[in-house]
Amino acid sequence: MSRSSNPPPPGAPARRERNAAETRRRLLDAAEQVFAAKGFAGVRLREVAQAAGVQQALIHHYFEDKEGLYQAVLDRAVEQVTENSWTILGQATSVEGLLSDFIDMLLRFYDSHGNLLAMLRMEALSGSTVVLDVIQKKSRPVFEAAEGILRAFQDKGHIRPDVAPSDVIVLVLALSLFPFLEAPLLQALWPTFSNDPERLESRKRTIQRMVLEGLKA
Repeated sequence: MSRSSNPPPPGAPARRERNAAETRRRLLDAAEQVFAAKGFAGVRLREVAQAAGVQQALIHHYFEDKEGLYQAVLDRAVEQVTENSWTILGQATSVEGLLSDFIDMLLRFYDSHGNLLAMLRMEALSGSTVVLDVIQKKSRPVFEAAEGILRAFQDKGHIRPDVAPSDVIVLVLALSLFPFLEAPLLQALWPTFSNDPERLESRKRTIQRMVLEGLKA
């Protein structure tokens, strides 16, 4: 029997799949760091490959080109918050629980995704809308579902009738996002400002109290 007809060693396909997944993860991690530091236009694929410790050809193998790599980086980050949002919406039984879970999830997400926020700032300066387009595509159904749930609570008398559910969503997003998006400015204006865990827990409670008090029927 020729060598070419010998069966592969046990476990070989599984190892290849694990290696492929690990290589893809390393490329996405490296790309996220580089894109956050330099913006889309300033990044060369060679830099990403060097940061990931792989050959540049693997980027083309997994993502085709720089646009595909950038899109994959964004999809990975946004998919996490989208999945968590659907989970929260699916188990919402009260206004208090819904807001508490969403505020907690948003603060944790923004705290652990500084690179995504940096990419948003880069886009704002360059005039590009790639990040915003991805976020809007993923988040619009979530926002529409959240608005519907808040309106249902409103119909039951749990939320005051003169409050627009869409405004509640915008308010929660703004209060949660701004301290992370503009952290350098806040630190310059207010030297004691911090996004450390203790401050985040205090901020979460403050946002919850402010929003819930404003929604009381």
